[in-house]
Amino acid sequence: MGSARFDGCDEPPHAPKRASGTHAQIKALATMHLVSAAMSNEERPIAWMALENGTPVIAADGEELGKVADIIADEGKDIFSGMVLRQGLLDSKKFVPATAVDEITASSVRLRISSEESESLEDYDG
Repeated sequence: MGSARFDGCDEPPHAPKRASGTHAQIKALATMHLVSAAMSNEERPIAWMALENGTPVIAADGEELGKVADIIADEGKDIFSGMVLRQGLLDSKKFVPATAVDEITASSVRLRISSEESESLEDYDG
């Protein structure tokens, strides 16, 4: 005798839904949720459009390089090209390409390059 089918399903409509995913996947999702909940709004990634001038820029080795002076982007096409970094009040401005940016949060911009590598960033004359 074959099993009965209900609207293309193997189980009747009143049957409880099975949890999708393995126990490990469910545990990983729960852990991510807890970590996310523990993160302050200052630490959560934000879109480049929400980035503000004056936000500290941190190199991959943890050294603060300066502050965001400007955003270089095409807002109409949602294309982030990079940002301008100001290192001190009298220092020149440097262009940081988007490819050098690792993460943007409300409290900082973290780069993929070290402070030593940042010395080779191009001057920005814009």
